[in-house]
Amino acid sequence: MWGGNVTAFAGGIAAAGAIVAPSVRNQMTYEQRLASMANTAFAEQNTAGRRTGMRSMDQLIRRSVAVGGGSKETAADTLDTLLASGAVDYTTAEKLLPMLQKYATATEADPKELAQIAIRLKQSFGISDNQIPTALNMVIKSGQLGSFEIKNLAKWLPQQLAAANALGMNGLGDLAVLLGFNQASMISAGSPDEAGNNIVNLLTKINSQDAANSAARIKFNGKGIDLPGTLVRARSKGFTALEAFSGLTDKIVANNPEYQALEKQLKSSTTDSARQEIMQSQAKILEGSAIGQIIADRQALMALVAWRANRQYGNDVIKGVNQQRVLPLSQQSGEQNFDLIKGTNFYKVNQLNNTRDFAQMDAIQPLSDVLGKLSGELNDYAGAYPGLTKALAGAETAIKAMTAAAWAFAGIKFLSSAGAAATAAGTTAAGAGTAAATATRIPGWAGRLGLGRVLAPFAVWQGAEAVPLMQVSRGDAEARARLEKGNYPNDQARMLDALKSRPGLMDAWDEVKSWWASPSNIRVPESANGYPVPPFAQQPAVQTPINITTQLQVDGRVLAEVVNEANGQSAARGPQGGPH
Repeated sequence: MWGGNVTAFAGGIAAAGAIVAPSVRNQMTYEQRLASMANTAFAEQNTAGRRTGMRSMDQLIRRSVAVGGGSKETAADTLDTLLASGAVDYTTAEKLLPMLQKYATATEADPKELAQIAIRLKQSFGISDNQIPTALNMVIKSGQLGSFEIKNLAKWLPQQLAAANALGMNGLGDLAVLLGFNQASMISAGSPDEAGNNIVNLLTKINSQDAANSAARIKFNGKGIDLPGTLVRARSKGFTALEAFSGLTDKIVANNPEYQALEKQLKSSTTDSARQEIMQSQAKILEGSAIGQIIADRQALMALVAWRANRQYGNDVIKGVNQQRVLPLSQQSGEQNFDLIKGTNFYKVNQLNNTRDFAQMDAIQPLSDVLGKLSGELNDYAGAYPGLTKALAGAETAIKAMTAAAWAFAGIKFLSSAGAAATAAGTTAAGAGTAAATATRIPGWAGRLGLGRVLAPFAVWQGAEAVPLMQVSRGDAEARARLEKGNYPNDQARMLDALKSRPGLMDAWDEVKSWWASPSNIRVPESANGYPVPPFAQQPAVQTPINITTQLQVDGRVLAEVVNEANGQSAARGPQGGPH
């Protein structure tokens, strides 16, 4: 029984290693991702509870993609971002994920970055779960009203929210102010990243101890400036720290004639380049003023100058985004954008691809389960019998080596045979003493690929990657015998036998099977721990290697060269024997 089992084990291990096609790998990778997220989201539950969580997350991802587009990968990444933050529990994530997928599709933003905004809104700005859809629509509207677009806001807003919260800013109203400052900052900046960074620096500097100390040393109306107190009093009157500091700047520069002259020039300027030059000049004046002492940062000053120079524009942005707060959800910017996008052909095709992707995973699930179970059992068996594992690894290597040898022996014929019928004759199986004659015809593309129906398991083992043009049948044993004798009336007869005798994949398979004797010839040794240990699982005896080198020649020329020449002459003749 051991001989037959070994062959089965060899095929099992080889198949388990090579059958992982893209569709199977896709399903396994997705399952692994769900398991990883379940360990985070359901950490307080046992294994059964986490498996239930995996199924719930799978359904959530499918529903989110169906509602908002994207892909299962982006949805899984976004869900992972939400859960890993610690600010969002699974119940909240179930509400947020479909919306984030939808708004990412509507704005071509990364849903993970939108998730980061939602997380920071909850953590830093006191935004409730019910307010997050409106807050995100305010962000989307801001990108529509200015040149600091949603993708830029998604990158910079999380940092800004944390810095603004340190200044006492929170809620939807303060979010609108921060969005207005971002759009104004973009006007004076050379790039979106510069604009976003300028706002971060301004928020950080206003709240620094250095700024408070510097302000205290500046005399205004005979007294030092109490910067923290000024910001607190402004807050009590409904102004944000940004607005309050801008007002303080107004008072300090009001008596600076040079700065006031630049203000007038700015109001009358109509070109962007001219306005840029004026704002740069204003920043230099501020650097040398009391404001420059309070905020010793060029980037922060540029954000302040941009707001003061474009205050009306910034206020228009604030007003526009605040309108989102009073509109029905269906009329807010993100929803309207999505309504248009979902009618496009690209979106529809993407949704069809998602449907097909999930259907393929569902269809392949049983195979994945079987493959996983088989791999586990084979791995356990390999651990119990390491000698068997070594033998099987050698089998795979040997088959590949014989394949390479067959290519070298008659490669030009393989490339030109184009799937012709192959005949196998008279091969004696080692240890069995039974002659078997088989004839296998490999039609059409299957013949060209070397994938006969009788060798389907072997083709699966190769993973459709090896032996693409190899003949399948055994070489002609009688032709080999005649070649050894060498009695031929002419060179054409010798070449014909040489082509017939070329080795095929069945020769390789016969060689592998011969490594294990038939069941009747295997002696079961003494038991070890109650289990028989077959000899092939034991350490093999060291044997002296036998090296055989065979070279076939025709009139002193290597056979392959003769075959090349013959095939070249054949190719030059047409189907009726004449030239093409």
